[in-house]
Amino acid sequence: MNKITLSIVFLIIVSLTLTAGCSDYGSPSSPAEGTATTAPTSSQQSGFSLVPTPNDKMPSGHEVGAKAFKDPINAVLNVEFTGGAGLYMVDSVVSTVYLSDGRIVTESIEPQMGGDVEIQGTKGEDRVTVTVNMVDGQSYKIFDEIVTYRDK
Repeated sequence: MNKITLSIVFLIIVSLTLTAGCSDYGSPSSPAEGTATTAPTSSQQSGFSLVPTPNDKMPSGHEVGAKAFKDPINAVLNVEFTGGAGLYMVDSVVSTVYLSDGRIVTESIEPQMGGDVEIQGTKGEDRVTVTVNMVDGQSYKIFDEIVTYRDK
């Protein structure tokens, strides 16, 4: 549970850092940044964006991957950790989904090949990110894509 809490707090801090360049420095006050939740969340938070950003480059020989798809009937997102050469170096895997209705959902994925999580998506475009935390303390964003709903 402690690893999950730290992972969630880390993801929130990273997302706040990435979006800091897009904020208005001229505003007299800004929202409190110390309001992080410690459990998987389904509420609107700062740092929300439906725009994917480039993935981090992993060290050679330590690459791992992930994929995501949305069920065409009920819009449930399936996020899967696909493993790779660096599987033995992975400590934890966290998926963050930015739903088109403004919510952010963060879930842990079992750090094994084929480990997955299902998250209720929307019938719009949802952004899915996957971050791996390595045993050496490094973290890498390995997946960041928009997943669309196809009516059929």
